[in-house]
Amino acid sequence: MAPRVRRNQEFLTKAEKQNYVTALLEVKAAGGYDQYTRLHIQAADNRLVHGFPSFLPWHRVFVSQLERDLRAGRPELTVPYWDWTRADDPKTSVWDEAFMGPGGSPVTKGAFAWEPTHKWRCIGPDIDPALERNLGTDPRDPRTLPTAADVAYCNGWNIYDRYPWDRTTTSAFRAAIEGWIPLDRLPAMHNRVHRWVGGNMADFGSAPNDPVFFLHHANIDRLWAEWQDKHPDAYQPTGEDPRDGENIDDPLALFTNPEVVIRSVLDTKATDLDYVYDTQRPSAQGSVMYPGDVVRRGASLWDPTHKFELVLQGTDGNLVLYDYTVTPRKAIWTAWTVSPETAVCIMRFDGTLAVLDRNETVLRSYPQQSPVRGSRADVTSTGTLEIKDLDGRIVWNSKQPAPVTANA
Repeated sequence: MAPRVRRNQEFLTKAEKQNYVTALLEVKAAGGYDQYTRLHIQAADNRLVHGFPSFLPWHRVFVSQLERDLRAGRPELTVPYWDWTRADDPKTSVWDEAFMGPGGSPVTKGAFAWEPTHKWRCIGPDIDPALERNLGTDPRDPRTLPTAADVAYCNGWNIYDRYPWDRTTTSAFRAAIEGWIPLDRLPAMHNRVHRWVGGNMADFGSAPNDPVFFLHHANIDRLWAEWQDKHPDAYQPTGEDPRDGENIDDPLALFTNPEVVIRSVLDTKATDLDYVYDTQRPSAQGSVMYPGDVVRRGASLWDPTHKFELVLQGTDGNLVLYDYTVTPRKAIWTAWTVSPETAVCIMRFDGTLAVLDRNETVLRSYPQQSPVRGSRADVTSTGTLEIKDLDGRIVWNSKQPAPVTANA
């Protein structure tokens, strides 16, 4: 089985977002969610994890364990991430009333408002039960979220961490992405987002009271996972003399049942984690290509009835839809992308289905006009390839006239 995929919340359907919210409320009602808030309060109160090399692996496990609980009754579910480089606005989709809900002190709308249902109660020392958010309006805190340029700044560091292995470190990836440098300097990533959201998120210990905490940390984990793709085996320290809980072979603080060693969670595709992000080009599964999904050369998708196959052929690199209801099989649509350089078919985030060569040059893409960001490609049981927007409307289908040549 391929690793499960964590996806950008921006590209989830209303039903998928509702499924995630419902799962959160169920885990909360059963008392499981509050265990995570208490654990995070304990970590902050004891000056563990935050400001140290274990910050990223510890929160990787923290998010994954909540995800495990959410998946107990919904095996298809994963924790989505909030890409705040595209969402520096309180009106963006993450704050929809039907998803994370809007800002407010307190929040008065959505599933996480205290009134009138009392289903979402914040906990912790001196914490009001009603969820609070400022969303960039608190004059004491940042007015903007990190940008793509800030991410590039973090990615510019080739070293994971360095001596003295604490929050005084500034010249390393972990330090840059966590953000203990002053907020008036680039990039103050993780901490800046907490303070921009404000309210409960601004209290680092009890911040998980706000469910957007996990979407934020999934994004931090995504950026680290992408950095790891380019810098494998880069975790530091690996043998120096940091404090307990920071060396690569040390167990992570507070995770005792079972104990979790840092080395065991450095690869998200490892057995105990088993996930990737949609920005890491996951292999498409089933009949649908979600944003970011790819079909590699020689691989294919099948419709739900297993009668129609969309294959990126290994022989000539052409993308072809085949009908298996007849013998021999019949090609009913082709992208005419015959090329020895064909590398991959990808459902891009901009809403186009594209065939790329090894240099990432587009050989063919659909639709050729008016794509809708976040659309999905679907091999249907009626033998068509369709691209649909998040509301299920067809943007393009393979019954439209096919191109004559790949270079037309």
